[in-house]
Amino acid sequence: MITTVPRRLFATPLPTGGHEFSCYVRFTSEDVDGLDALTWSIADDTGETIVTGRCRLDQTQREAGRVFVATVIPPGWSTIRLTVGTVDAVVAWPIEQYDQPGNYGLPFVGIALVVGGHRVGEVHRAAWDISSQQFGWDFLPLGDATWSVLNGPPDAGLPASLFAAFGRQVIAPAAGRVVRAVDGQPDHETVGLYPDRQPFLDDLALALGNGVILEHEGGVYSALGHLRYGSVAVQAGDSVAAGQVLGEVGNSGFSSGPHLHLHFMDGPDFLAASPLPVRLDFEGDRRAPQSGEIIGE
Repeated sequence: MITTVPRRLFATPLPTGGHEFSCYVRFTSEDVDGLDALTWSIADDTGETIVTGRCRLDQTQREAGRVFVATVIPPGWSTIRLTVGTVDAVVAWPIEQYDQPGNYGLPFVGIALVVGGHRVGEVHRAAWDISSQQFGWDFLPLGDATWSVLNGPPDAGLPASLFAAFGRQVIAPAAGRVVRAVDGQPDHETVGLYPDRQPFLDDLALALGNGVILEHEGGVYSALGHLRYGSVAVQAGDSVAAGQVLGEVGNSGFSSGPHLHLHFMDGPDFLAASPLPVRLDFEGDRRAPQSGEIIGE
């Protein structure tokens, strides 16, 4: 049986008009027996097909049992209907026009480079097995005075501690209650390579590394990850104010270098929750920062 994730679809506007659509299509080996690709089509609630595509099935995708569908749809639709493959598999989503219930600030003090956003085609949007991070960011805080990535000339091995981001304070993007606080994963000393994947595939909860999950008003949860070993300053059950220090930027979990990961979701379990397209309030505006931007003050 062919199924899809996530269960919720939000209209995420593009500057040029239209909205980005993405989801995973899961299947069993019997569903794709004899096929070298899965075809798909998307239609509005009247049934008019407006876009079609084809996902090649290589060995990796067959073993994972999934393909990623991403495209652009026109604005103003209320429902999306996705038809996949040669079997009779039609899934319909109501499009939710998300009206976030609160203000959410930057999770750091100072200036940072956005090294990972969530436009279609970026790693967060693909999400892999953690669908709640589909609207996530990776932030790399920079040196206060020079906007530099490193605190000095590169050393042999480029240790994590040399990065200006390492040890920088991580703050709560809004007031809330701590529902999860994890500390105890060591920071990876070297930078540039991901650690061995297998432990994280065996236990996806380790991927976030040391981190904090906050519950905010209106059923919004934020997840902040890859914090520095020994730096987490809160525990489950604590109430926190907006801007309160939660810990420090580190290089724990499935990380190739010091940075801060942030995403918002509709539940406390980041392995099961749906992603929320929250926009951040900063520099007098509310928007979703994109990869390559330098933001903050």
